[in-house]
Amino acid sequence: LAGGIRLGYDVLVVATGARLLPEETEGLTGPGWGENVFTFYDLPGAIGLRHALERFDGGRVVVNVADLPVKCPVAPLEFAFLADWFFQRCGVREKVQLVYVTPLDGAFTKPVAARALGGLLKEKGIELVT
Repeated sequence: LAGGIRLGYDVLVVATGARLLPEETEGLTGPGWGENVFTFYDLPGAIGLRHALERFDGGRVVVNVADLPVKCPVAPLEFAFLADWFFQRCGVREKVQLVYVTPLDGAFTKPVAARALGGLLKEKGIELVT
């Protein structure tokens, strides 16, 4: 540690956090990557997504949690809810089919939150695919 401080331990666990590896999901970084397929977890992806949403006037938007662990488990849900708000604000929500896809068996990792968030997705007309 800084200044030469030492910490004794019986077991050491180093948690470095999740790394983005989109190339490990077959087909994800193929045709369409950076054009109509984006990640919002890095700056280039977020900027590309912003530009794509600026010109989007209807169709199907899929928020896909491709694999676990998720860098920030609530972020994809937040994006789905923000997309609902954004498309309403732009006056095109009725022309947008929002779909939230997750490898989980519910909208979130914890059962109580999954039920509440699943209900909110339904209330906002966001399809949940588990």
